[in-house]
Amino acid sequence: MDNIFSIAILVLALILLGLNFFPGRRRKTGNAASGDVNLRTLQLQACERLILLMERLNPTELALRYNNRAGTVADLQLFLLNVVRDETAHNYAQQLYVSNAAWTQVMAARNTVMNLINQSAAALQPGDPAVALSKKIIDNAALLDPQPTLTAIKAIKAEARKNIKT
Repeated sequence: MDNIFSIAILVLALILLGLNFFPGRRRKTGNAASGDVNLRTLQLQACERLILLMERLNPTELALRYNNRAGTVADLQLFLLNVVRDETAHNYAQQLYVSNAAWTQVMAARNTVMNLINQSAAALQPGDPAVALSKKIIDNAALLDPQPTLTAIKAIKAEARKNIKT
């Protein structure tokens, strides 16, 4: 009788062990696959956000979007530089999900845009109307080859395509 009881306990323990082990194993496998999908989703979302950032930092778009926000060249210069800093600050965490090469292109574009704003303002008098700075930014941006924000967008798109294929 003790042998039958011991065998029954052993069988019950094996059943419970099997029930706990195999579903847990399937869950782990499911989570790993799900983790890969979630990481890819985050990487693609980061690429989307960075492309949007580059579109918002396009010097021509900046000049047109904000030319009525300030009265003088100096005011608009300060305002635009703050916009570029703020827009970028909202996206710093995205660097976690893209390659160093793509992030370097984003930061290079940001710095080029800030330099363009400063150079355009330096060619004018601080008290000139803000619209003069907008025009100067648009003119100077047209001379840039390659366009820094477009170069960054190309790098981000390449990154996104790479993440889709893997």
